[in-house]
Amino acid sequence: MTYSIRYVQIGKFAELTGYTDKAIRRKIESGAWVFFEKAPDKKILIDLRGYELWVRGNNTEGCVQYRTQP
Repeated sequence: MTYSIRYVQIGKFAELTGYTDKAIRRKIESGAWVFFEKAPDKKILIDLRGYELWVRGNNTEGCVQYRTQP
């Protein structure tokens, strides 16, 4: 699958996948999903490539993961 946009905000991700905003945030908070990034404006962006790997049951190690600021 080819993406013209790799990262989307939670609202768009919910629209694309059928997950609710609340379910997405809970999966991120619990650590079940690691394929997201926090943008400079503090918005959470979901990595669509990482999500696809997760759906297929592949290792998401190579995808972008949230990094805390020092």
